[in-house]
Amino acid sequence: MSNIFLNARHAGQKVLCPDSRTGKKSDVVFFAMQTNNNKFRGTIGEKVYFKLYGKYFARTRPDGVAVSQEEKAVNVRLKMQAMGRLGKATKYVTPYGLVSRPKGESSTNTFVRLNYGCCSVSDGVAAIDYPQLVFAQGSMMPPVVSVSYQSEDHSLVFVPEPVVDDSPGCMADDKVYAVVLETGYNQCRLLPLGNRGDGEQQVVPLHPLWNQENLHVYVFATNAKGDDASFSSYLTVDTV
Repeated sequence: MSNIFLNARHAGQKVLCPDSRTGKKSDVVFFAMQTNNNKFRGTIGEKVYFKLYGKYFARTRPDGVAVSQEEKAVNVRLKMQAMGRLGKATKYVTPYGLVSRPKGESSTNTFVRLNYGCCSVSDGVAAIDYPQLVFAQGSMMPPVVSVSYQSEDHSLVFVPEPVVDDSPGCMADDKVYAVVLETGYNQCRLLPLGNRGDGEQQVVPLHPLWNQENLHVYVFATNAKGDDASFSSYLTVDTV
């Protein structure tokens, strides 16, 4: 018997639950388990029990769920699979740039929602428009950074320009970050480039398995507190 996610005061008690599909009622012994978001739900056999508006309900599981094979539905699934895969790769990066998001929404979900339109499907293959991806958004001024690839030591050279006007959104102590996305291995790195007012060149060695042709680089800035950001900018990587 599986645990049912209900209030602790119902532990060991029997509660009469009407089946929302058949209308039949049955007694169920509840065990004290509660999810983090206070949603109470559980399963016993072919029954799914849940609490809604203070009342307890049960419903039978459907024998099978029909999956639409229409082109529009298939394309939506392909796009969500592609964006979900990219969202997993960027989950340690997006919290820094996507600080302004709806309450309760993770940075990964915000990233997928903002960039869903960057994915298209043609002949059953999903393709992502990488230069259009958004890794950060906010009210600040974006940083000015150039980047080049050094083939001899397989590294990226970042040269930030110290553009500062000491106005909100463009302060000397703003933090500048670069995002490096390698699409071959679906991996992503966040690289701190120092403060906006520093303007110091940085050489970043790349993973030996990363292919230069699969690299996409973005930059953005945050304020010193990290509670606001600029929109991210896509950088063209020059080869030295």
